[in-house]
Amino acid sequence: MNAKLRHILLRRHLSRFADDQRGSVTVEAVLILPLLLWAYVAMFVYFDAFKVQNTNLRAAYTIADMISRQSNAIDANYVNGLNTVFDYLVNIDTNTSVRTSSVFWDSVNNVYKVQWSYATNSMPLLTNANVNDYADRLPTIPSGDTLVVVETWLDYSPAFDVGLQARTFKEFIATRPRFVAQVPFV
Repeated sequence: MNAKLRHILLRRHLSRFADDQRGSVTVEAVLILPLLLWAYVAMFVYFDAFKVQNTNLRAAYTIADMISRQSNAIDANYVNGLNTVFDYLVNIDTNTSVRTSSVFWDSVNNVYKVQWSYATNSMPLLTNANVNDYADRLPTIPSGDTLVVVETWLDYSPAFDVGLQARTFKEFIATRPRFVAQVPFV
């Protein structure tokens, strides 16, 4: 058989195969069902991760707003209570932490400085040494004003393994006190 004849036969068979509209629903279902199930589970996991991240952000803003409205001094018990409120708001059974700090602008040295900081669940405190690492995230404030900085951490691990790794969602909120020049800590 010559090459030209083989080419014509091959083309005819491929054309017949491409035009064939017969099929088996069972075979097609077996082929596509695992992919559909994986896609459904993956959408569930990614939606859940975005929901948890959004809830973490909302809860962090709520905690920051609660502190910014304080006109009395707060203490360690108050911040620990805020962590309990945060746990209630995010409604997830995982490790969470809250760090609250009060910072001000030192116009003489052109740096932010920490007035006080308190963290729950063994998180490190915000110090003068590391507050300026956040300088690009802190708003410009006049000398004499203070900011309340609230940071939250929430450990998240997906329900199913679809390529999304376990992670810690972190939020950083800086706001001014509403009714006083600074929120004192005792």
